[in-house]
Amino acid sequence: MASGKLPRELEEEILSRLPPRSLVRFRSVCKHWKHLFNDKRFINNSLARARPQFIILTKSKIYSTIEVNELASELHFEAKKSTYTRITACDGLLFRHFWMQGVTIWNPCLRQELGYDTTKPEKGYKILGYFDSLDWPMLAGLGEYVSLNGNLYWTSYNEETREYFLGSFDFSTEISMRFCLPPCGKHVSGSLYKLVLTVFKGDRFALLKQSRISRNTEVWVTKEKINNCNKDDVVWLNLMTLSIPNFPSLFNQFSGIRYFIYDKTLIMCCGADQTGVACIFIARGDMCKKIQIGSGFDHFSHCVYLPNLISVPSEFKSVQV
Repeated sequence: MASGKLPRELEEEILSRLPPRSLVRFRSVCKHWKHLFNDKRFINNSLARARPQFIILTKSKIYSTIEVNELASELHFEAKKSTYTRITACDGLLFRHFWMQGVTIWNPCLRQELGYDTTKPEKGYKILGYFDSLDWPMLAGLGEYVSLNGNLYWTSYNEETREYFLGSFDFSTEISMRFCLPPCGKHVSGSLYKLVLTVFKGDRFALLKQSRISRNTEVWVTKEKINNCNKDDVVWLNLMTLSIPNFPSLFNQFSGIRYFIYDKTLIMCCGADQTGVACIFIARGDMCKKIQIGSGFDHFSHCVYLPNLISVPSEFKSVQV
């Protein structure tokens, strides 16, 4: 039987569907694959197909979830020693914060890491830092800060107009502004809803919304890609509504709330009420499963991470406000 090579387009399509962790091991197969895995178009195609996972940071360990499935009886994860205090994500890379010592940029898939160096030229990635959000009301957010298309976004509340809004910070101009209104309505109390923003499908927003009174929880998503729509014309669509008795309260979650949407299922990582135990909640329809991580933590930091082939940049700068 005659044998032949696959067309290059088909070969790339197959490889882009493999987990990034596997692709890293295939770099040494041939020169073509080594160059391909550094190609920006291939990296973006692979990133678009990556399944999200949680990175959970405690005082002594980093927990990396390997598989989160609504049908799984337990959560599979890896745990390694850690000396970091906080972890955040931006465009496929992780930022690990040392208390009063600086920051490292990290890609666990490639095992690449870059420390913060103030002697580097002022170009590349930027880090925004602020000492007191009360001095800059636009940054006084109610929820988590997320990065999309190189800019920073968060939920906030205007006491004068009595309305919730999404704020943004443009790293190109270093200017903050009001981006759009969430699906909350006007003239409501600033303590009525808990809003948590995240990135949806890599180019849109998802908004987790819970009522303090009814405890009903909703997930809303933007109809259009954020970089394709005018900030005044953002349209929100209701993706799901949860009325589950054992679903956790999102108020007073001191360790923060991180979540992602997969196949119309809400997968969320936060503390178990006031106990401080890190848990993952998997909710869909009238079903909610709770999976505890470890035996209990006083405080922990966590983020949603997409395994990827993005190389750590050689330079970045900081912006203090």
